[in-house]
Amino acid sequence: MPAIKDLTGLQFGRWTVIRRDVDRVKGRPRWLCRCNCGNEGVVPAQALVAGKSKSCGCYNSELRRAICLKRATHGQSDSSLHVAWVNMIQRCHNPKASGFRKYGGKGIKVCQRWRNSFIAFRDDLGDKPAPHHTIDRIDPRGDYEPGNVRWLDMQGQQNNRTNNRLIAFQGRTMTLQQWARATGLHREVIATRLDKLGWSVEKALTKQADKTAGRFRPKIATTAD
Repeated sequence: MPAIKDLTGLQFGRWTVIRRDVDRVKGRPRWLCRCNCGNEGVVPAQALVAGKSKSCGCYNSELRRAICLKRATHGQSDSSLHVAWVNMIQRCHNPKASGFRKYGGKGIKVCQRWRNSFIAFRDDLGDKPAPHHTIDRIDPRGDYEPGNVRWLDMQGQQNNRTNNRLIAFQGRTMTLQQWARATGLHREVIATRLDKLGWSVEKALTKQADKTAGRFRPKIATTAD
């Protein structure tokens, strides 16, 4: 019979071998071990040497708890806030997402703090003021990060588009869309007057328009006053 290797004092995983024991039924060598957590147990030599037993079970319990904590629900998985967070990450970092071309495709990213944690996103931005509010970047060319993101309703989102021009008139500076609402003119009429007809801002915003074939058309479409 080959000599049995003495494992006394050796450490295997979280086990520290105290002394030898013997399986009373099969006569196989076993060892009394103490786990780092303080529990003791008798472990077969083969399980120790092969790495099949690394602790009294506390390691697996701690691992399961860690996984559960990582996956723990925050109670808002079905909320519109969580959906907004998921969609934000998808359009910036998933090339297969429908909106990726306009966001991630243009280099717009979600900061690591928010990308890694919904809780951090929620704590920084807060809950939606109302269900119809959506995420808006203050600088449309900037990333989704603290200081550049706010909740905004749809009208505010439209006004903050990168292609929405600002027009100053009578001490007020508003977007083309806002001036269209204020004057009752179609935004295309105002844009045509300014860009194609060369009208002054005053005339473009104050000259009334006719409705022809369902479209707004300026009464005078040739030269400026």
